[in-house]
Amino acid sequence: LLLDEIGEMPLALQPNLLRALEEHCLRAVGGDHEVPFDARVVASTNRDLEVAVEEGRFREDLFYRLNVFPIALPPLRQRTEDVALLADHFLKRHGEAVQKKVTGFTPEAMDALSRFDWPGNVRELENEIERAIVLTPQGGVIDTAMLSERLRPAVHMARSWRRDGRLKDVIAEVEADLIQQAFRTHEGNKTRMSEDLGISRYTLLQKMKAYGIE
Repeated sequence: LLLDEIGEMPLALQPNLLRALEEHCLRAVGGDHEVPFDARVVASTNRDLEVAVEEGRFREDLFYRLNVFPIALPPLRQRTEDVALLADHFLKRHGEAVQKKVTGFTPEAMDALSRFDWPGNVRELENEIERAIVLTPQGGVIDTAMLSERLRPAVHMARSWRRDGRLKDVIAEVEADLIQQAFRTHEGNKTRMSEDLGISRYTLLQKMKAYGIE
């Protein structure tokens, strides 16, 4: 039995839960007899229950009844290695739910997801992936353009170019990267790409040919 966000339980209801856990029986609302149950109880919370006990917002006896084997789970920003695994899991789950085949993430999009702090933890990541699936064409791949605005700083951080070498080579690397980003964002539409990049369509085509972007 999972008791999610146990720290939000009103103080008035906590004695009822404590009694059920102690006696392994419960009574349905409006019922007139006890029903035995046998369950392994797992409680989760994002609050410090010890502080809540000190402040009188959580019963001390219920706290010790639940706090048999505590497991501290760090926030998502402290375990970025889990982001890719979770993102793939949510991509499969929500893609199947809406019957849309999305094949994965571009490296830039995954970098942005991994660099974001995720103040809302796993639920926020799940919502982000669900939103991106809606914006991604059937059979496509999630790119940075499908990510929400709050990830934009992470998107910019994910773009990194070398800081040494000949100026001409570094500029070419930056140009090629920006054109590739525009290509994915506008799905190859040259007119929109040239408008986004602030160059003529002719110049865009010449640069795409020079950098081998098709």
